[in-house]
Amino acid sequence: METKPNMTKKERDCLLTIYNEEKSSGLPLRLVDVARSLKVKPPTALELLGRLESKGYVERRRGLISLSESGREAARGILTVHRALEVFFASCGLSADDACGLVAQFDYIVGPSMAPKILSALGNPSKCPHGYPIQPQ
Repeated sequence: METKPNMTKKERDCLLTIYNEEKSSGLPLRLVDVARSLKVKPPTALELLGRLESKGYVERRRGLISLSESGREAARGILTVHRALEVFFASCGLSADDACGLVAQFDYIVGPSMAPKILSALGNPSKCPHGYPIQPQ
């Protein structure tokens, strides 16, 4: 079982920002796009990108930023855990938005190997409370 997070909360936010933007547009991002999405200054975004790049999650070429395959895999793992835990907290009575906000504080710490166990315990739901698909790893 994974016991130590491979990234910080800020790195998680940056990784998911790039993942979601790439998925919606199909294009790599620029530094200014990442900074704007994260609501940080470009030097802060650059520092986060450098950390993600050193972990093998991000690739930078000619000023364009994209996720590596391991970055996409990490993002999918975080999203699967996030959505599974949203289902759990929503079943405990939290609204979908409250469950999402709570889970976003720690989903990156829960290793992706836990997702199938959580999903199984919840009866293998196919969607989170917001209606997004849950894709088991």
